[in-house]
Amino acid sequence: MSAATAQDGLRRELNLFGAVSLVVGIVIGSGIFLGVNRVAAGAGSPWLVILAWVVGGLLTLMGALTYAELGVLFPKAGGEYVFLREALGPLLAFLSGWTAFTINLAGSAAALADIFARQLNALKPAGFEPLFGNLELSVKITGAALIAALALLNYFGLRYGTVVQKSLTLLKGGLMVFLAIACLLYFGDPATPRIGFFEQAFTPGTPTAEGFSLTGLLSLSLVAALFAYDGWTNVVRVGSELKNPSRNLPRAMLMGLGAVMLLYILLSLGYLQVLGFDGFASSPKTVATDAANVLFGGTGQAIVAAMILVSVFGSLNGITISGPRIYYAMALDGLFPRPFGTVNRHHVPGKAIAAQAGLSILFLLLFDFNQLTDNVVFISFFFYGLAGVGLLILRRKRPDLARPYRVPGYPYIPILFVVSSFLFVGYLLYDQVTTLSSANFSRLAGLLVVAAGIPVYLFYKSRGGAARVNA
Repeated sequence: MSAATAQDGLRRELNLFGAVSLVVGIVIGSGIFLGVNRVAAGAGSPWLVILAWVVGGLLTLMGALTYAELGVLFPKAGGEYVFLREALGPLLAFLSGWTAFTINLAGSAAALADIFARQLNALKPAGFEPLFGNLELSVKITGAALIAALALLNYFGLRYGTVVQKSLTLLKGGLMVFLAIACLLYFGDPATPRIGFFEQAFTPGTPTAEGFSLTGLLSLSLVAALFAYDGWTNVVRVGSELKNPSRNLPRAMLMGLGAVMLLYILLSLGYLQVLGFDGFASSPKTVATDAANVLFGGTGQAIVAAMILVSVFGSLNGITISGPRIYYAMALDGLFPRPFGTVNRHHVPGKAIAAQAGLSILFLLLFDFNQLTDNVVFISFFFYGLAGVGLLILRRKRPDLARPYRVPGYPYIPILFVVSSFLFVGYLLYDQVTTLSSANFSRLAGLLVVAAGIPVYLFYKSRGGAARVNA
């Protein structure tokens, strides 16, 4: 075995910048552009908009620090699957991987491909018909082609996927900084009295009928912010391919999420400077588009559509890299189809990549994704919290393990992360139950998918899979 090859057969080819680009590239998808007005709508004031991003970012950083210790402890492919397997046993580990495959990652990829195809269509000049004559058909075909193309790219080796990821991360970061600076330097229409720097950004909005409440800030604003920060766990799923993980994993987490938080705050300040709080909170479409239209006129929509395309493309590529490593780890343990546990001649889990792409395309063709994001985040945070519990257990259960990196502030930071994760899940579940209708069933349906994984686990256990884990 070469020095560049990890124990599970994958190669350690991912450097620090590649890991940072995975964090930034996956987290910054469509969240900061689409639906970000919910942050302002819940906060009730400009200052609280910024507070929501800071609090959401700090909670996410707590999770990143927790995951960094776990990732350094077990620098293998699989992420949460490996952490839960070691701390809480094979059943919960399997369910985390099962839901990643059936909901979280394949579903996220399908939703991102849908967004990409719609934004691409929005760039067409006025009067041009959709490529295939029908918008929905065009979205399905374009999105499926994108998923297949990225799967093919990553099939031929990690280096190709990471080159694309690094390039897209630099491009999207540059475009976001450009838009943020342009917004922050906006001083009003030349025909009207000049507004001061941040004068409009921190002008209180029109009071709502309900007024400000802590519940509104936590339930709407912070939830929306956490949606926009989600995706940060993906880098630990490529632990087998990360160079010097004990050094690079914690740095990648902190650098990547720090950059994301800074960009989110700068963009939100820019939106407030251009649109004011009322315009930010009540935007009927994309807040970034409204701000860009003020700055650049009719070309503003095209500029933002291009930014969303770059961001979504990078996020989808990152999921294509990270997700299959989970199914690969499960297959090595005998808990998923055996072919998923093989690597091709390019040293990547080619069959697992193809399987995720195939399921994503199927989801894209069959389902509507209006509520998919809520469902994805709901299930994700449940397993994030369990992974945090796993760290607390492993500190007591396996004190003998070498820990070159330890989460600072232990046990307070992991406990805060666990509590906040489960409160977040509880709020989303409560919200789903209290607003239950035939058209609003996504989170409860997600729980049914998790439960459906139990008989699948029992099937693999009967074939000796769980015994391999426990061996």
